[in-house]
Parts: sequence; C-alpha cells; structure tokens
Amino acid sequence: MGTYIGVILGLSSGTGAVATQGAASDTIALETKVACITEIKSQTNMYGAMFIDEPTSQEAQDLADWSQANHVLVYDVFDTSSNLEIDVTNPVWLIKLAGNTNYRMLYSAAGNRKLAASYMARVHTVNFNAENSALTMHLKELNVVAESYTQTEITKAKAVGLDIYTTIKLTPVVLTSGANDFVDNRYNLVGYKDAVEVDMFNLLKGTTTKIPQTSKGVNQLIDQLEKTTRGFVRAGVFAPGTWSSPDYFGDYKAFTRNIEQNGFYFIAGRLSDQPQADRAARKSPVLQGAVKNAGAIHSADIIINFNL
Repeated sequence: MGTYIGVILGLSSGTGAVATQGAASDTIALETKVACITEIKSQTNMYGAMFIDEPTSQEAQDLADWSQANHVLVYDVFDTSSNLEIDVTNPVWLIKLAGNTNYRMLYSAAGNRKLAASYMARVHTVNFNAENSALTMHLKELNVVAESYTQTEITKAKAVGLDIYTTIKLTPVVLTSGANDFVDNRYNLVGYKDAVEVDMFNLLKGTTTKIPQTSKGVNQLIDQLEKTTRGFVRAGVFAPGTWSSPDYFGDYKAFTRNIEQNGFYFIAGRLSDQPQADRAARKSPVLQGAVKNAGAIHSADIIINFNL
C-alpha cells in the first residue's frame, strides 16, 4: 500500500485546490517555409539553412527568391530524373534561369537529404582570418554515402546547375556545377560583405573621439576597407590579376595597376562634391571598391611531347 499524497499536493477537498478550465482548442494556420525562415533570420543573423523535409517545387522557387534577396545560402536536395532536364517544368532549371545563385542545389537519386547538411557544414567552416583558408567543394569528401551515376547523368547535372556526390575509381568526391555559379563564390561574397560591415562599424564605434568629415577621416575609412580586403586576399578569396571587365572607376591606370599588384582598388568621392544634405547627415562620401576573384582550378589539359 502506498501513501496518499493528495493533501500534500493540494488536490483533496478542503485543501484549497481550485479547478481552472483550460482555453478552448484552436487551430493554428500552417506556417510557410518562407515565413519560417524569415522569422529565424530576424532572430539570428544566419548565413546558411536547409529544411529536413523536402520543399515542393513552388516552395523551392519561393525559397530561392528569398535566399537571393536576404544574402543567405539555402541548400536543397533534388531526387527525380526530371530534375536533370533542361525544361521549364523543372524547378532546378527555373531557379538557374532566375539567377538565384544563393539557392544551392544538389542531386541525390536516393533522396538523401543529409547530403545538404554535410555539404553545408563543409562550406561554412571556412575561417577567413587564416592563410589560404578559402576552399572549393569540387572533389571534396563528405560524411554521407556516395552514389553511382552514369556519365550522362553527371553531364546533365552539370548543365542544369546540380552538384552531385559520387565516386571516381571508388573514391568519394563532390562534382560541382558552375551553371548556377559555384558555392564558394557565393559563400565568399557573403563572408566578405559581413566582414566589411562589421569592420566598418567597429571603426566608427571604436574611436574614442570621432572620425572627422575631412580627407583624413575619409582616408581612415579607405584604410579599413583595404585592411579587411587584404585579409581576404591572404585567405585566398581575392588575388592580384588582370581586370577583364570593361567597367572601371577613377583613373584607369591607377585602377588596373592596383588590381594587378594588390587584387583590389578603393577610392572615395570628393568631399567638395558631397551634397549638403549628406554632409548635414554626417555621411561619408561614397566609397567604391573593386576586387579580383582568385577563382579555383578544377581541371587541367596536359600535353606532353616525348622524344626518343
């Protein structure tokens, strides 16, 4: 026989227990994936995400629009053979045509959604403060089971913008597609944008006095931009090289020389040209920058001449 504890818990008659009726049941509307990720983004400044359950074709396109607008890389796994086709009914192809390069699309015939989690975990471990730390996902190994594909499937995946995880001579490797840009380009850009914003805020916040609206003050801002960018050169994101775009600003010779020697170039607008409203609002003149992407080597053609 046990000991009755209803009196101790205040459940018995005469012990002061009061019955309180609960609220009536209510049905809560289903939250969309875009609404869900928007709320998460408002709570924490994330840079990558994936959903455990598979988005529908329309949800994937909506999430792709959101990822591009909010500078967040969203990873998704597609698993049907129709996703390999260049066709307007294929959401993968539509996302590629829309230029939503922040939506990172992977292919798994087995429907293994862990592929997205493992892939994202590898991408988002780059420490941009380290030397030569930038990476490419091409030929990397993941913590999921690699799948077997025909050369036709590999070629189709590359054409539509799907990365796959397969084997080359029994060695597990990621095969990347640049059709929807490469993931390292997108992640490096997100990381660089964040670093510029944080470092510039810290410069303005960290001064014990002020940064004046003078040439000296503007040069402090330019110096900080160059310092931040130099760190990304050291990490291997940017590098000295030849500027191949017809677009430039400032003095052309100074522009190309700095790109070739440093991998970046920054200038500020003239204080004398600044609108009075901007000066009254204590804004800096517009700062402009250009950076040269270091890229990555994924393959090589080799010609060897033999002579007897």
